Amino acid sequence: MDLILLCFLPGFFIFRFMECLTDFRKYKPMRLLAAGGLGILSCVPIHSGDIFNINAVLAAMLLLVFIVAAGSIYAKAAAVMLVFPLIIAMSYIQYNISFYHQMVLENWAMGLTVGLNMEIYAAAVILIKAALWAGIYYFFRNRISSLKQYMDKENWLHVIMIGICSLISMWSVTVSPPATYTGDGDALIKAPFVNWGVLSAVVITNLGVISLLPQMIDSVKRKKEAEKDGIREEYYLSLEEQQDKIRKLRHDMNNHFQMLQTYLSEGNTGKARDYLEKMDISALNYGGRSFCADTALNAMLNNRYDRLCETGADVHFNLSIPEITGMEAIDLCTVFSNSLDNAIEAVRKIDQRKDRRVTLKARYEKGYFSYRLVNSKCNAVRKKSDVFLSDKPEKNHGYGIQNIKEIVEKYNGSMDIEYTAHEFVLFLYITGV
Repeated sequence: MDLILLCFLPGFFIFRFMECLTDFRKYKPMRLLAAGGLGILSCVPIHSGDIFNINAVLAAMLLLVFIVAAGSIYAKAAAVMLVFPLIIAMSYIQYNISFYHQMVLENWAMGLTVGLNMEIYAAAVILIKAALWAGIYYFFRNRISSLKQYMDKENWLHVIMIGICSLISMWSVTVSPPATYTGDGDALIKAPFVNWGVLSAVVITNLGVISLLPQMIDSVKRKKEAEKDGIREEYYLSLEEQQDKIRKLRHDMNNHFQMLQTYLSEGNTGKARDYLEKMDISALNYGGRSFCADTALNAMLNNRYDRLCETGADVHFNLSIPEITGMEAIDLCTVFSNSLDNAIEAVRKIDQRKDRRVTLKARYEKGYFSYRLVNSKCNAVRKKSDVFLSDKPEKNHGYGIQNIKEIVEKYNGSMDIEYTAHEFVLFLYITGV
């Protein structure tokens, strides 16, 4: 029983390492089950030709991860395919080092019983495994901390294929170990050094794949950054445009006041009245509708509102968002622009204009920001590894929801998405801003 409890040590680090690859359920008993189960599986002895234990450990590990993990099925499978060969390789090499078995377990000249020797040896092996897994976890955790955020189905499938190749190599040398002729007739002997070499190559290959995973997602990061750069550019262009309109308004107002002052100084109130009536009062409304206090964000909202109206959609904006001091304006702009662009894209696909509807409600009060956008739709929702995708064929599209999610997480908020065949609802709230 003491050795089983000791197995929690390597199990804890295996669990934390796998948590970098896939999400595990937050329920504490589930997490304890994962750590304990992985620890026990890592301590199962594997010897040459041990086809039962190898397949039993694989089946148990798949079942355990698929029960306690909450990530995508591809992330779960990839995590198992990367970690399982490492577990088996370590157990096989440890069990088959006969020199240490004989020296430590049989010829330990310290007056101890063989049973105690075996327990001490087994405990030492478990501690060594725990140290190895701790080293793997601490070495890779910062390198792959953002992995789950960017990996999609295709990337995970590539990882799974490499993991399967490692698995086949491991099977070939453990289930049916290679042998060589002794030169004495047709006698064959096993060649354990070949097994260790192949299994060491499996370990190096899988660790190498893990170290390369961050590079696999660089292209996705670049696409997301390109989209964010576009939003920043739009924001600052809107801000510059508002400044130009303000300068133009001041110039026009000075001219108007000079004309009115001239007519009034001459006592010609009739011409002053006619001039006022002919003035384009609408030109004074340089910001369009007033949705919020931030001029650049207000300009962006006016732009999206007009584009929605052009689709013939029934549009309702109900916003009460004075200046939000605890949230960057560019982040707020990203939330509005990405979600509204998705709504515009969705309603345009609806054939009947009468079925096009968009309702936006946003409110900020006492550090609490809530946002709810509802739009009608007809297209099917497409997802890859919990990432919502756009139907647009162009590059740098399809990361709008993910950008919003990152901002919500940045401010420790919460986001919820619901959808039916005809409606899409995005709701988020952030506190303490």
